Amino acid sequence: MKKPAVFLFLLLSLLSCTHKQTTNVIYGKIEGAAPGGLVLLVRTDPQTSERILLDQTRITGEGEFLLETEATGTAATLYYVKAGEDTALENLKPGRNSLMIFLEGYDFLTLKGEAGNLFLAEVQGGLYTLPDIRQMNHIHREGFRLQQQIQYLSGEVQQTGDLDMRREMQEIITQARALYEPLPSLQREFIAAHPELASSAWLLRQEGGVQQNMEEYEKLFLALHPEVRESLAGQEVQLFIDRVRGTGVSGKAPEFELASLEGNQVKLSDMKGKYVLLDFWGSWCGPCRAAAPKLIEFYEEVKDRENIVIVGIGCWEQNADNWRQAIEEDGLPWLQLLDATRLVTENYVITSVPHAILISPEGIILKRDHPLALLPEVKQVINM
Repeated sequence: MKKPAVFLFLLLSLLSCTHKQTTNVIYGKIEGAAPGGLVLLVRTDPQTSERILLDQTRITGEGEFLLETEATGTAATLYYVKAGEDTALENLKPGRNSLMIFLEGYDFLTLKGEAGNLFLAEVQGGLYTLPDIRQMNHIHREGFRLQQQIQYLSGEVQQTGDLDMRREMQEIITQARALYEPLPSLQREFIAAHPELASSAWLLRQEGGVQQNMEEYEKLFLALHPEVRESLAGQEVQLFIDRVRGTGVSGKAPEFELASLEGNQVKLSDMKGKYVLLDFWGSWCGPCRAAAPKLIEFYEEVKDRENIVIVGIGCWEQNADNWRQAIEEDGLPWLQLLDATRLVTENYVITSVPHAILISPEGIILKRDHPLALLPEVKQVINM
């Protein structure tokens, strides 16, 4: 077994060698990662969605890795792939063993995380020394912990109906909402304060719920430095703005074809002539699961009507089994489709879930919002 002191000696030796001026180093330790596994640094082309391998290295003893890269001025995704597993770029899926990482304003970053939970890893150095970035990361890590509790309690409540567990779940949902409440303002303040950073463009692209604030959103984008707007992250923001313009209220709903729970191929155009309520959700999403009872009540009220259909669309699922299990546990009786390729989620500019969209019989987007906020408006539209 390689001793930490030996690895540190190798690290210092490497850093003392002559590198190109632009070469940067990422040192990481992933608890539970076996030697021989791969660490891949990948970015996605905003125009073609093609994944591009920037650099890669192998895990050594005790889960350590050392990655040299010239990548800078961007954000990329770090993937951990176990030895022997598929490393084809097109098959890599963002999830527990991946981490978005800012590659800007750094020459040396350190990373500490766990196999299976790499997305919660702590990073130090570069932009990660900034208080705002540290606070954002804290919110995401703590938020995931609360999401896990909500998901567990939601399953228990669905199975047992335990009122104490239901109250506990509602309390944690309230905590989660309070935790996330300052995040949009924190992100926007950072973006406004750092128009020179490509990372600001990336944060702008990741921000959820922008459909109701597009004027402010576009102002933030236009305030970024020209070279930032032209960066890869900036190009993604511009594409995002273009998509929102096309899929906002009054826009035409993009056609799609997805597999149902029963394995049938379903198109949006199959439902032409009816109102369509799309419910974007995830089995992993506590607030989505918590909203299910109200959606079931609504379904019972409209199931015999011929002018409306409800369609659930599973988003960002790690595997189809989790999705199927959640449908069964929550007792969701309406049509359920799985967006396995994430293309529909992207085309409808879904940045967070739960999210619902009401489409007219003519295929025009009428409204979009959190499903529980949207239901009263849907009832008015269909004359209930």
